[in-house]
Amino acid sequence: MSNAVDFVPFLRYLPSASTTRAQRLHERVVGIIGGILRDMDEQLQAGELLPDCLAKSLLENRGKENHDWLDIVMLCAAFIVPGFASVTSVVRALVMTISRHPEAQERAHEELDRIVGRDQPPTVIDEEELPFIRAIIKVG
Repeated sequence: MSNAVDFVPFLRYLPSASTTRAQRLHERVVGIIGGILRDMDEQLQAGELLPDCLAKSLLENRGKENHDWLDIVMLCAAFIVPGFASVTSVVRALVMTISRHPEAQERAHEELDRIVGRDQPPTVIDEEELPFIRAIIKVG
């Protein structure tokens, strides 16, 4: 039924749980990613240097490319949203796996305390010095 609107277009104008949910999801995506892009746009307008990325390129060239705001938000969302799903799956699998192995939790905790400490979260720079945690993530 979810693809019926592909064959009978007027169905998309009828209220349903699917369309209501899709509209809410669309609003949330536009709100979140649009907020990030607004912040980036303000930084660009203020002359701040930002790293090169898709969002920066779209914002800088929106007039030349004739993209409106929603185009830019949705193009960025197309690359960002799938990443959330894969990260969520990895984290879920990691939590499920490590919860079954308290000895691995203790060893990972010790490694984090020794290398990073308790006053800050680990960063990408710390990754090289966290071989046990890297191994857990790869196995998870």
